[in-house]
Amino acid sequence: MPPKRTFDDLQNETAATIELDTKKRVSVRLFNGMKLVDIREFYEDKKTNTMKPGSKGISLNEETWKKLLESADEISAALKRLGDKKAKTESSDEKVKKNKAEAPKKEKSEELVEDSEDSE
Repeated sequence: MPPKRTFDDLQNETAATIELDTKKRVSVRLFNGMKLVDIREFYEDKKTNTMKPGSKGISLNEETWKKLLESADEISAALKRLGDKKAKTESSDEKVKKNKAEAPKKEKSEELVEDSEDSE
């Protein structure tokens, strides 16, 4: 016979857990009668070799979760804009590096021209 569930068990029930990566999880749970979406970082307890929830994380109530979902398109667009800016920044950084690499070559060739003019 399975162990009898207590009132606390019923009040603190996890409906789903999704692993985002090796250290981050999302769980949908009932905590003290409130439905929460808990996004949390986990750590490995060295003594027991089990994953335990850390202090880094956030619990969103159902209303806040829905607002976050409604904002998903706006968040995705902002991430894309940042990605586009990063690509532009990287290409401009590459141009700067290229120009810096070419600058000494130009100076040396100009010095050679000046030296040859002075010798004439």
